[in-house]
Amino acid sequence: CPGCGQHISAEPSEAGTMQTCPSCNEALLVPGSVDADEELDTYSFFTWVERTLMKMILGVPRFIFWVIPREVFLFLERAFPWLVRLVRVCILFVVWLAIVLWPFALNHGYRGFAFDQLGYPDPWSIDINHGWFVVFCWTWLALSICGSFWGIAYIVFRKRRRRKKKEAEQAAP
Repeated sequence: CPGCGQHISAEPSEAGTMQTCPSCNEALLVPGSVDADEELDTYSFFTWVERTLMKMILGVPRFIFWVIPREVFLFLERAFPWLVRLVRVCILFVVWLAIVLWPFALNHGYRGFAFDQLGYPDPWSIDINHGWFVVFCWTWLALSICGSFWGIAYIVFRKRRRRKKKEAEQAAP
């Protein structure tokens, strides 16, 4: 096999047929004559070029979106651990704000195509001055804040229970 160097034997009746390498699963043309050997070399070369190009194509986004960010993150984590923690806290805070305040942002976000320019009402806009919508927004805000404090209390009490259970298990013979 030109891909992995595996020695492969085949029956003479299989000459000129396509087989796969049992080691690397590369498609191979079983040689049977001088013409088949030339075709095998050409096929193997194009297979190698095709696979190399696929690796190069897949390598670009992997390098840009995985390797570089990971290496930058690891460097920053070693050099400036406080900065990494600060960024994490800021990201979590922004996510929490998005969850809590999303109804208030409904009427102020990007709406895409402006239907009102064609004389149609914009199907994405919500009139914030409607009574039901104001009630919904403030109810959502109140429930979100209550849920946030409940989440903090739940985690604190769960940790206490686990700690007490572990202490009780260690104290028991």
